Amino acid sequence: MWVMRGLKLIVLLMVLACLGSIGWVRAAEPNPEPIKINKIHWWIHPYCWSLHGLRAPQGRDQDSWNAEIARELWIHTLHLDLINKMGPDEALIIYPIGSSRPMMQLEEHAKRVLGDRCFILQRRTAGDALFKGIKDPIRRFLDDKSWAERDEWLHNMFTDFGRNEEPKGIRQEMEAEVRAACKKIGYDWPGSALEVAYYQRMIAHDIAAVFRERGLVYDPQTVECVASGEGFEECAMTWKSMVARYLGLAHPIENDYELSVSGFSYLRNATFKERIALSNDVRLFLWEGEDDQVIAMFARAQTALGDPQFYAKLPIDGPLNLEVRTFTDLFWEGKAYTRLPRGYLYMPVFTATRGAGGDDDGCFYLIGSGESYEKFRDRLASAEITTEPQ
Repeated sequence: MWVMRGLKLIVLLMVLACLGSIGWVRAAEPNPEPIKINKIHWWIHPYCWSLHGLRAPQGRDQDSWNAEIARELWIHTLHLDLINKMGPDEALIIYPIGSSRPMMQLEEHAKRVLGDRCFILQRRTAGDALFKGIKDPIRRFLDDKSWAERDEWLHNMFTDFGRNEEPKGIRQEMEAEVRAACKKIGYDWPGSALEVAYYQRMIAHDIAAVFRERGLVYDPQTVECVASGEGFEECAMTWKSMVARYLGLAHPIENDYELSVSGFSYLRNATFKERIALSNDVRLFLWEGEDDQVIAMFARAQTALGDPQFYAKLPIDGPLNLEVRTFTDLFWEGKAYTRLPRGYLYMPVFTATRGAGGDDDGCFYLIGSGESYEKFRDRLASAEITTEPQ
């Protein structure tokens, strides 16, 4: 009897083994080893110009548009090549925009080559239309519990318009952050900055969840993070400005101009030279332009709600000609030492928080001539970073 039972058991094990070999019964597999990531690339809205086509929109110069499209398509080839050259310890995060041919090619190529090391963000933002025309929007956002449109906005932001569950405790976390910011800088700032913070908090949540699900791990103290996209001083700076902090990273996500497109006309024929790290997470970007011009921009690599507006206090003397420009307008020009009190120019530092820094929270370019690139570079790199023009 025991022999027969033993034979039956052996036959049963043999049958199970055969079934398992053809996939009917699958034995439990051990968890794969985690993949260590040492560098993360952020490509944020990489092909905005292609999204609109080859014809310049009304009010835009066609020659300028052609130049920007050409740079964008050239960067597209660099993207595809860089993906092929990424090491096994590199990951790519794409914030897609539209469905242009370059965008679709990039997504397909990245997924095919990188596999799980490519994450294409699908979450949508609830936007900032809620705050348009609202008096004292920040105070009302915090205190008006009967504001039904606010509740809908929060639901859409936290759940991606109902596609996901709202993460536990995140609503209370973000409200506490906004209230803490108001204690520092008051309530007089635009609601668009709330979109910047809330959406980036959810981007960070999605990145952490996907990395965890795919077994991608990184050391928050040492991982290198680099962002590029369009425009260089617009979405590519705005939509990563708080992500590193929400992810608990020790270092900011740096911006790479070489893989970005800018709409600022003075950069079209300029040569990018360097990015210099200054205090308070401020970065100085420098270009050599036409006619021996030096072009500069001060921007923060990361920020938080409640941070003050920073300025670069530049010592100005000698025969130095300067212009300060926004995208479309001449903001200020002249020989600075004859126009400014006490011989200093206070250059606003771009924070990319859409107005949370006050009236000077915008993108300003400084264009100088009259001295060598090296001298001008040293002048700017030695600037004191301060919060209040004196």
